[in-house]
Amino acid sequence: MYSKEHGMNDVKNMRTAIAGLEKHISLNQIAKRSGINYVTLMNIKKEKSKRVTDSVKARFDAFLASFDPTLAPAAPVAGTVAKKKPGPKKGAKAAVKKAAPKKRGPKKGAKKSVAAAPVAAASKLDYTSQNLGQVLDREIEIAQARLEYLQSLREIEDDFQRAVGRK
Repeated sequence: MYSKEHGMNDVKNMRTAIAGLEKHISLNQIAKRSGINYVTLMNIKKEKSKRVTDSVKARFDAFLASFDPTLAPAAPVAGTVAKKKPGPKKGAKAAVKKAAPKKRGPKKGAKKSVAAAPVAAASKLDYTSQNLGQVLDREIEIAQARLEYLQSLREIEDDFQRAVGRK
């Protein structure tokens, strides 16, 4: 592909570019917007990486070309502390109560709440969408795939039970 020296130059160039970018945008935001892993960017910044892959270099170059520092919110300056929200006082301790012993057995109305749970809550459908038919088709495909998966699990379980001699 390319020589080691070329890869090392890429890392040096990326490191200097990251240092310049951090005046305008945080490393976390660079990671989110560029699609490069945050840990990878940290390793480049802290000189732990000796080379970068072509895909990381391409993503970084694309981000660098599209980044506009005038539109980016200012990154917090290192060493400054954000204002803290007032919280509970350190000296005051909450009164500790002994918990009442729990009663054993099922909770009252447990069967009712299970039966009343809506089935469609698992999938988030947008009923106001213009393309509701497409959304429903996609949901049906997902449900069919789940059904096939569960059937294959049942077959695997049956085979296991037969092998063990329980069926």
